[in-house]
Amino acid sequence: LVTLGIILFIALTIYEVSTYNTLRQRVKVEQQVTDIKLRFFTNISHDLRTPLTLIITPIDALVKKLENGQQPTTLLPQLKNIRKNAQLLLSQVSSLLDFRRLDVGAETLQASPSDIVTQLGTICLSFDDYSHERDITLQYTPSERSFVMTYDKEKLNKMVYNLLSNAFKFTPQ
Repeated sequence: LVTLGIILFIALTIYEVSTYNTLRQRVKVEQQVTDIKLRFFTNISHDLRTPLTLIITPIDALVKKLENGQQPTTLLPQLKNIRKNAQLLLSQVSSLLDFRRLDVGAETLQASPSDIVTQLGTICLSFDDYSHERDITLQYTPSERSFVMTYDKEKLNKMVYNLLSNAFKFTPQ
């Protein structure tokens, strides 16, 4: 009877230790998942902030110009810039909604031939109002007028927007 009691005590102790270790491991995994989610949302927030800033800056400039009596017809370039950056923001939100593709490994390169000089110039132009607002000079001077190559426009846009956004963030006026 004493032997049976000792065996039950040892079995119960092993069960409790095993349960404790399983729970501890589960908590550790959940903490790692939480950390990954927080990093993901931090990165997405950063990606959404750039086009929002690029939309808000020319809107503020337009409001000032209209308040000072400038004719609305002369504001077309800024309105086009706002529209382009709103489209970029929509693209970022679509990327967020399509995040599941990354999770299942379905993210693919969507490369097509296009003029990269023009594409980079368009991206730099998006930062024009923002650079004036921050009193920072942004100059894009390509060595070629045109250079057609095969690349993924969406990925290039995201990469260059992030690079420029970080450059502006860490450059003093």
